[in-house]
Amino acid sequence: MTIILLAKDIQYDFDGPEETGYPDEMEVEVDLHDQEGFDDINRQVCDQISDATGMLVLDYQLVGYSLSPAESIPCKLDIKML
Repeated sequence: MTIILLAKDIQYDFDGPEETGYPDEMEVEVDLHDQEGFDDINRQVCDQISDATGMLVLDYQLVGYSLSPAESIPCKLDIKML
């Protein structure tokens, strides 16, 4: 299962003086299939931010998205008794 989260308060690793123009938040996709803990999720998030910005990531905060009722997909359970 893949989920979309918001990485916010992103802090970058600058070699010299702090540079401007890098996003402080961005959407990231996290694949939860076969993950063995936060280290795997952290690697996915940092790789996506680094790929998009070209910068190394020091820290970030993750926020989940919640859908409005109009955007949500109804779930129908079809349970059959044997």
